[in-house]
Amino acid sequence: MTSPRFKLIALALLTLVTLSSASFAYTFTTIRASDYVPSAGWTSVRGINDKGDIVGNYEDPAGAFQFFAFVLDKHGTFTTIQASDYIPGAGLTIAYGINNAGVIVGSYQGPDAITNGFILEKGTFTPIFAADYVPDAWYTAIYGVNNAGAVVGIYYDSSLDCPPCGNKLHGFLLDKGTFTTIDSPIGYYTILYGINASGQIVGGGGFLLDDGVFTYIQSPTGAPIQTYGINASGTIVGEHDDGSGSGYVVGYIASK
Repeated sequence: MTSPRFKLIALALLTLVTLSSASFAYTFTTIRASDYVPSAGWTSVRGINDKGDIVGNYEDPAGAFQFFAFVLDKHGTFTTIQASDYIPGAGLTIAYGINNAGVIVGSYQGPDAITNGFILEKGTFTPIFAADYVPDAWYTAIYGVNNAGAVVGIYYDSSLDCPPCGNKLHGFLLDKGTFTTIDSPIGYYTILYGINASGQIVGGGGFLLDDGVFTYIQSPTGAPIQTYGINASGTIVGEHDDGSGSGYVVGYIASK
């Protein structure tokens, strides 16, 4: 779940624990929803598949904090995705991931103002409610989808455990109709951001979950780290604090 606040200026290549001296030059292509929807505000790209199709969201200038999702395919066709086209009264819509089959996942705000997950496949919009599987769940968002259609995301429960005296955040895997709650063995919150074809999962706080084993990734600076995506070869991408004390964030590619 990438936030617009992140200053993704530099990319650092690292192993799980070691910083390499190698450097890379990237060609950046700016994506502006306003090139396709003239009235659109800021734009964020959230996911890409192997074909080059991308998904993200853009601001609706008609109202503050109103977002539409979009898919921009490799041919340059831009399509806005609005949950309200499928569910009357639905609002804010964000797309986070897309697989090679064009299956799109994300979240939307329902008519009751509660956030739910969605899977959009071949024009069929399927709401995903963690509460269908976990009775006390009340918030759902889907962040990642692999090419087999397995999805990962988060939900909140209704507990008020102290500390930190708030609703506990759980990760989940939904695969072929089987819903599995995943909780990190450390920390109160678990966020699952990405899943690859082998079922390896990465999540918030810098962890890799592989065959039931959590491995925590260390940044080269020893500063906080996030893991957002993982490909078929096990290469991980994300961000970490640069350790300067300024709060500056850099992206990384972590490979073995």
